[in-house]
Amino acid sequence: TLFDGFEKFTPECMSDSVKKNGKCPLHPFFDRCGELAAEIAGLRASLDRVILSLKGEMFTYFRSEFRRRKEGINVQSYDDLLVRMKSALEGEHGKALAAAIRRRYRAALIDEFQDTDPVQYAIFSGIFGSGSLYLIGDPKQAIYGFRGADLFTYLQASSEIENTHTLLTNRRSEPALINAVNAVFGRAANPFVFKEIEFREALSEPREELEPLTFSGEPEPPFHIWILEEDQGGSIAK
Repeated sequence: TLFDGFEKFTPECMSDSVKKNGKCPLHPFFDRCGELAAEIAGLRASLDRVILSLKGEMFTYFRSEFRRRKEGINVQSYDDLLVRMKSALEGEHGKALAAAIRRRYRAALIDEFQDTDPVQYAIFSGIFGSGSLYLIGDPKQAIYGFRGADLFTYLQASSEIENTHTLLTNRRSEPALINAVNAVFGRAANPFVFKEIEFREALSEPREELEPLTFSGEPEPPFHIWILEEDQGGSIAK
């Protein structure tokens, strides 16, 4: 470990710090410092590779040993059921297994599909991909990764299905909020970065029985935009 500021004694750092029309000092000591810094950098890179390799071996051992110990006491987790189901469908008797499930369940309907991970989607598409598979979800929710949600699994599924339908009328929010959301997100060409996630303006359904939002008896705007400057403290997601 080199002390803080050691790089200032290396020729590279000194040459970069020389003022205009200045002359960089030359001395064998500075050359040795540069060589030492390069050796230390190489050693750190080697150690990083060793540590990365050890981590890989650790996870490989953990997966196999954890599975072996659970089998020894006849224990399965929810993830074990998913992984083994996927392996069975991809195995020698996978087609027969899928056919047996389809005989028992004629169709599959998956609500909140945006929370589906790659393993789960591989299972359902492997069983019902050629039959009746209905997926209900919102890709914008998958962005946040709740409950293991995987955005790219959603995008893959949406590219493989034959027919799509979109609910355009929002019957849960008041019209002023719907109009505000449309105004904010409708201004950007790709508000969710990926072109596959299209923003479609929602329609409102005015209802007389719906009371406007109030706070302490006063009307409250349904949509707020807060701007936090970096020098105001706190943290800002970059």
